[in-house]
Amino acid sequence: MLKSVLYYLILLTTGVRLVDMVYLLVKGGSNLPVSVMAVTGVMILYGIVIAFQKRSVKIRSLIVFFAVHAALVVVNLVTVKIHVPMQITVAETLIVGSFLDIVIDACAMYAGLKFMSSEFQPFVRVIETGD
Repeated sequence: MLKSVLYYLILLTTGVRLVDMVYLLVKGGSNLPVSVMAVTGVMILYGIVIAFQKRSVKIRSLIVFFAVHAALVVVNLVTVKIHVPMQITVAETLIVGSFLDIVIDACAMYAGLKFMSSEFQPFVRVIETGD
């Protein structure tokens, strides 16, 4: 169940960024540095690779995606803060990412690590007998 939720969260994240990047490239005139677009392209490609591995993807790969995604969002935020003195649009904000992306990635990594640390044990109901 958790693996499916994390997988679909990756699909959503990758899909939104892919659609937004295509929109910005078609529209033209973006204020973002090329390095931000390249880093986002790497994130999109990594998400697509995981998307094609749906059946065989391990939860460890999903956790690695969220760790890499959080790190690259931090890099994008720092790059934009340093190189872009003007305001950026909402579409450009979707490419760069936000603090909320980092929080969501941290929660997903925590849930995945918690799942991996304990062996999966289904809920067992203990019935005490009146001996």
